[in-house]
Amino acid sequence: MDQVKVILRQLQKHHFWVLSVVTLLIALTCWWMGANSLASATAAHESEVKKGFSDMQDVEKNGHPANARFSEGVNAKHDEVKNKVLAEWKERFVEQQKLFTWPALIAGEMARVKPDDPIPDDVRLKCKSNEVFLDELYNKVFPTADYRHSKEAVAKAEAAAVADTGDAAAAVEPAAEEGDTIVGLVVWNKHHRAALEQRYNLRRQSGTPSTLNIRLAQEDMWMLENLAKVIRQTNAGAQDVIAVPIKRIDSLDIAQWAINEAVRESPKVFADSTESTAAAPFAGNAGAVEAPTDPAERDKLADEELLNGRYLGDTGQPLQAADGGPYAEFKLMFVRMKVVIDQRKIPELLVNCANAPIPIEVVRFRMDEPLVGTGVKPGNAGGGGGGLGGLRGSAASGGLAGARGGLGAAVQAAPAAGDQGDEIEPNPSDVTVEVCGIVQLYTAPDAEKLGTGSAADPGKRPAGVPTAQVKEPRGSGGSGAPGGLKR
Repeated sequence: MDQVKVILRQLQKHHFWVLSVVTLLIALTCWWMGANSLASATAAHESEVKKGFSDMQDVEKNGHPANARFSEGVNAKHDEVKNKVLAEWKERFVEQQKLFTWPALIAGEMARVKPDDPIPDDVRLKCKSNEVFLDELYNKVFPTADYRHSKEAVAKAEAAAVADTGDAAAAVEPAAEEGDTIVGLVVWNKHHRAALEQRYNLRRQSGTPSTLNIRLAQEDMWMLENLAKVIRQTNAGAQDVIAVPIKRIDSLDIAQWAINEAVRESPKVFADSTESTAAAPFAGNAGAVEAPTDPAERDKLADEELLNGRYLGDTGQPLQAADGGPYAEFKLMFVRMKVVIDQRKIPELLVNCANAPIPIEVVRFRMDEPLVGTGVKPGNAGGGGGGLGGLRGSAASGGLAGARGGLGAAVQAAPAAGDQGDEIEPNPSDVTVEVCGIVQLYTAPDAEKLGTGSAADPGKRPAGVPTAQVKEPRGSGGSGAPGGLKR
């Protein structure tokens, strides 16, 4: 008992240190228990978080959602977006189809032919024998641009053609005579018009034109008419040839021909008329290719040539016939125009391109110096085939080297050989401009094909001019090839 009292007295005497040790032991015990519990909870939550990240990565990589509810939500949103895009595709297609009407001569037959069906032989022969595409040029495309021509000369040519061949579309347009009634406001370069006539003259082809030949030729007519509508809208309200904003069309072209002209002129803004603007040979032209003896193979090769370089891919470069389309919903076609315009109306020209019936996405615009006061010949001494070349006057080309006109004065120059009737009277604001663009041609809507194109990222399609020339279909006239102009 006495020993207990001694111990108690010692504890009482040293109670501070005893309590300190006990407190420390209790604190250490509580810390250990708490840390152990926290570590267990941390490990459990870390495992849960890692599982969540893993599930999200599975969704991103494999498309397998973490749970059924998430899957249903994703699918519902995907279907909603898909239906909106499909509805927009259908609307764009229907609106475009309203603009695509076939010539009256074959409209009835074509109404019974589905888009992917072959065109009957008799319809294709009718197109050739009646030169329906020449008729489209001279009754739709050229008049839409309000091209300047002699009414009497055209009437004489048509009368002579009907009397001789029964085909008014094959008439050769003679030169205008003194006293003729000149109608229209816009001078359209004769070399370029002649090249278009040569290109779409089906009688120059042997045999019956293929279904693809007919369809693409008519597509060309629609695209050319669309460009002509831009010209007409820009000139809306003009009453005379001096005040009209666009005075002359040097070139209005599409597809392979537009690509080649644009590539030819890419090295410099405007070539001098004394320099050659001939393009480097297309690589595919090297060496003669023997035509297949089998008619089916020959027709197949001809159709491939029509498609090679006609449309653009998602890189902005021409596609070959064997290439898969980058977009299932539409095709991309390159277009180009070169005109003489009052530079104060350039903004309207560009706006009208965007607002055209078939909108034109402008990818390149270039402008030359004013025609007045620069010694530039108002006629097109370089012809239609020179693109933007042949614009600067020179003694060699019949221009006025060093000649300058005062304000409001026309540049006086005798027209070069073959250019009679292409002269204009420019004002100090008139310049030559080049506009290159891309149009979208919508295909028939198909929910199964939506989003199935080969383009890796459709939203990143580059906007620019092709950098390589293409081979133009055999037997077609270039954008400036000379030849008899038919009416």
